[in-house]
Amino acid sequence: MEETIIPVTTILMPLVLVPTIITLKHRQKKREWEHLERMRELELHLPRSSRGESLGPRSVVAIGAGVPTASVLGAFLTCVGGPPSVEGVPLAAIAWGSAALISLGAMLTSLILALLVARSRDRVEAGSLLDQAKPVYDPDALDVVGSRG
Repeated sequence: MEETIIPVTTILMPLVLVPTIITLKHRQKKREWEHLERMRELELHLPRSSRGESLGPRSVVAIGAGVPTASVLGAFLTCVGGPPSVEGVPLAAIAWGSAALISLGAMLTSLILALLVARSRDRVEAGSLLDQAKPVYDPDALDVVGSRG
C-alpha cells in the first residue's frame, strides 16, 4: 500500500495544481484590467463606475453567522460521537468552551468589519456627491459668437 501512495499522489497533484494556477493567473489579469480601466477613467475625468466590492455586507454576515454556526455544529458532533472524557476532563466542556471562544471571536470580527464597511460607504457616498457638482471649465475654450467681432 505504501508503495502506491507516492505515484498516486504524483498523478493526482495536477488535479489540484492546474486549476489553482489558472485561477490565480485569471484573478491577477482581472485586477490588472480593472486597474487599467480605472486609470483610463481618471484620465478622461469620468465618474467612477460602480463595481462590486470585495468586502461587503454579505461577507460580514457570512463571518458573523457562518463561523459560530459551524463551531456549534462541530461541538455538537464532537459530543455525540466522541468519548465522554479526555484525560479526566469532560469532552463536552472542551468542545463547547472552544465553540464559545471561536463564536465570540467571529462575532467581534464581524462587528468590527461591519463598522469599517459602514465608514467606507459613508466616505464613498460623500465623495460621489462631490463628483456630481458642476464641472470646472476653461472660459477660453468656449467659442462664443458674440465675441468674434
